[in-house]
Amino acid sequence: MLKIDAYIILTFFKTIWLTMVMGLVHGLVFIPVLLSFLPMAFFQIRHKKPQKHNEQQQNVVAKTNSLVANGTKR
Repeated sequence: MLKIDAYIILTFFKTIWLTMVMGLVHGLVFIPVLLSFLPMAFFQIRHKKPQKHNEQQQNVVAKTNSLVANGTKR
């Protein structure tokens, strides 16, 4: 028969239990408290203003649109 030392099993389960408890404490206490110190603007999505296309980009778009409208392949 294979003899298994009980100390190894106890250490394994203590490690798993400690990891779960620390994750729970961080998820319910530490992270929410730290995030509450940040300003609300930090969480808002900033929309970029549309950039003006230069002439070359407009020509490419116009050419692509005309090819699509005519049904031809490039």
